[in-house]
Amino acid sequence: MMLYRWTAALVLALLAGCQAHPGGAPAQASEMTLKIYPVAPSQAPRLASALGGVLDIRTARITAPSPDKLLVYAPGSAQASIGAALATLEKAPANRGESLLQARFWVIDGNAGESKDDPQLKALEPALAPLRQALGPMHFRLDQAVSNTLGYDHRAVLSGGDGKVFGLEASPAQGDTVDLQVNYEDHASHDSGIRKLSTRLDARLGQTIVLGQAPMPCPHAEPIKGTRIVQQSLSPCTRGATLRLLVLRVDAAAAH
Repeated sequence: MMLYRWTAALVLALLAGCQAHPGGAPAQASEMTLKIYPVAPSQAPRLASALGGVLDIRTARITAPSPDKLLVYAPGSAQASIGAALATLEKAPANRGESLLQARFWVIDGNAGESKDDPQLKALEPALAPLRQALGPMHFRLDQAVSNTLGYDHRAVLSGGDGKVFGLEASPAQGDTVDLQVNYEDHASHDSGIRKLSTRLDARLGQTIVLGQAPMPCPHAEPIKGTRIVQQSLSPCTRGATLRLLVLRVDAAAAH
């Protein structure tokens, strides 16, 4: 609402020159004209709403023939000011509560020992480096990655397959910080790994966060003594920890 009032006030100011001649003399009727204005698709609804709130709806018309254009039917004497108003409003920051966010979750397996990381995890190296410093040489492999867009104060639930469910709700906080409510559950994990996680935290937009970590079963197959049957050991590996990590990053969604 505050954004609408601000934009409407600005449009009114820019259009004021079209309502009267210098010296306060009444303006003569101007011929109605039709003009197309290119606008950013992400801004079109906001700009149309701002203009629609101040133009005379008995005569003026605003339509959107395509996502990146506004078609304005208004007095010819007002079109120059309308163009200037749209250019100014398009540069104005949008209300943060109306913005979209891009949420990304990664499920990552970490194994002890020197080896190359999964190439898909290159962008996450700054977040994984502290684990190497604390636990010694490790290498990481991507198990699963999911992403989606969501609005502020809207809950997003993502299904990653294999029984994994990711839930996220974001609310505006101070500056570039968002208040996040995260819920994660892995219905296929029974004895180890991150089975369930629920947490609330503040995070900066663009910050990569390791939300949780837990031991995984030892990946080495072991034969049952006295038989040829091979089973997976569910106890932690004796030769270095094998971890499962849950990582999150939330960014401002790019305008299209």
